Amino acid sequence: MTRKKWVSGAVLVLALALALVARRPLVIAFEGSGMDPAIPVEFRVPPSIHPELAEHSKLYEKKIYKVADSVHVAVGYGIANIVMVEGTDGIVIVDTGESIAQGEEVLAELRKITSKPIVAVVLTHHHADHVLGTTAFVKPGDAIPIIAHDSLVQHYGDETGLIVELQAIRAAHMLGAFLGPADRKDSNNGIGPFVGRSLANFVPPNKTFHDALDITLAGVRFEMKHVPSEAESEIAMYLPDKKVLLSAEVVQGHTFPNVYTIRGARYRDPLRWVRSLDVLRAWGAESMVLQHGPPVLGKAEVEHVLTAYRDQIQYVHDQTVRYMNKGLTAQEIANVVKLPPHLDAEKPWGQQFYGTVKHSVRNVYGGYVGWFQGDPVDLDPTPPAESARRLVAMMGGRDKVLEAARKAYASKDDHFAAELATYLIRIDQKDMDARHIKGAAFRRLGYAEKNANWRNYYLVSAMELDDQVPEAIYTAVAGRMMLGSALAGLPPENQLAMLPSRLKAEETFSEDVVAAIRYADVKEPFRLHLRRGVLEISRGDVTHAVFTIEATQATMGAFLAGKSFDDAFGASTITGDAAAAARFFAHFETPFAKKPEVVVR
Repeated sequence: MTRKKWVSGAVLVLALALALVARRPLVIAFEGSGMDPAIPVEFRVPPSIHPELAEHSKLYEKKIYKVADSVHVAVGYGIANIVMVEGTDGIVIVDTGESIAQGEEVLAELRKITSKPIVAVVLTHHHADHVLGTTAFVKPGDAIPIIAHDSLVQHYGDETGLIVELQAIRAAHMLGAFLGPADRKDSNNGIGPFVGRSLANFVPPNKTFHDALDITLAGVRFEMKHVPSEAESEIAMYLPDKKVLLSAEVVQGHTFPNVYTIRGARYRDPLRWVRSLDVLRAWGAESMVLQHGPPVLGKAEVEHVLTAYRDQIQYVHDQTVRYMNKGLTAQEIANVVKLPPHLDAEKPWGQQFYGTVKHSVRNVYGGYVGWFQGDPVDLDPTPPAESARRLVAMMGGRDKVLEAARKAYASKDDHFAAELATYLIRIDQKDMDARHIKGAAFRRLGYAEKNANWRNYYLVSAMELDDQVPEAIYTAVAGRMMLGSALAGLPPENQLAMLPSRLKAEETFSEDVVAAIRYADVKEPFRLHLRRGVLEISRGDVTHAVFTIEATQATMGAFLAGKSFDDAFGASTITGDAAAAARFFAHFETPFAKKPEVVVR
């Protein structure tokens, strides 16, 4: 590591520590840009932004909107909105934001409107930008209902636990978490402003329902319904006495929706999404509060938006299936299916600031038939690095391929320039000539993009290619800072479900060990049976356990977030063979232990 990189990494870690102590938000943004003097002059790209994306950013200026009677929505304080419904003797908060800092800032603004106590919190779905600020509104010991769908904790645990490293890195790319000021200027995340990095805490709901719930809170009637769409745990609400619809992310924002998200998520079924939109249409609301961006006012406009939104999703689904049945591959269909003129002209609802038709097509294809597109060459392909070596040799070697990539870049054929450079990087990840070409091509593609997800992913990947992202960002921010408190709120079952996929199975093929974990507030202990590469977790008989760990959700959350076994638990929590316990837990990988190789695959 160069001295410059070492210093920047050390400063970052110090800043992280100070942020933790001060409980202040920390936005992670680096100065790295396409004009870095370390980049060869021919591959320096001055920052710019698509004018429509810049105009779109104006939707997310900080503002408290009043909607109908006693309903307010805070837009622009984080990527997701926070809503307040005021009743006769209290207020109801709908979604709590991405962090404690966002929640506290919004609550301070809402207190300028009313001093009535908070009587309930509703979480519309499990995504982090909607649930991690709850402790700004609900303090320990508060007897306040936190209402959500009964699948919220499970889905939150899966995304924030099982695939947390993949999710964190890909989300950081998609949301532009590493971008410097020049690349953030006038831009946004498609459905809101850039995410601010700060302390967060997950508090699970204490009142859940499955299909529907009619409830009166603070004297206000709420009709709640499960409406799976961009999240399986999604719920929407209608306030019949106010004729206000709280649409959650069934309407994802002022944009074509992410029927597929490039950060990765469970399959988003477009037909279920359409049916959920029809549920919203049936309410006949006169106002609609979104969880991203400003509200929609007027009965006719609400109906128009909901109809256009559902029609574009159904259209992409139907036409994708049509061409699947004609034998086209996912990529071929993505190049054929376009929105019809009347939907493509919808501003902003049909504009592809966040989701794209191309990615929606691939999602539909994979949802029906999976990854295989019918060509047996894909059944067991040559590994990418080996394939690259053979192809580069056939093309005349590295220098010829590099020159071809330079020429493609010079002629502004950026996609092809990046593809050619990729072959060389697959052979040698440290080939900086090829990396600079690919990085410059990505920057030009990103700056020309109207879609915020694509723009951010191009630009963050370009920073990686140009070696502009300190390793500390991966190890300190994505891991230990962000996840400890967020995982501490998970119930024990969801915490322990993360362990099997952390197991370094190859180390345990000859092991057969039974261990036990007891949580302070859980009557029955958990049995962990490590059996020759497989960890089976159950409740029940632990009489043959060689050791028992006394755990809390906080200590287990800290371990899962990257704390060492000794630091998380300590010898006083172990009953039985302490040495066996240390060996047992040494078989689990530590998340974010090193910078991942994410540039080229």
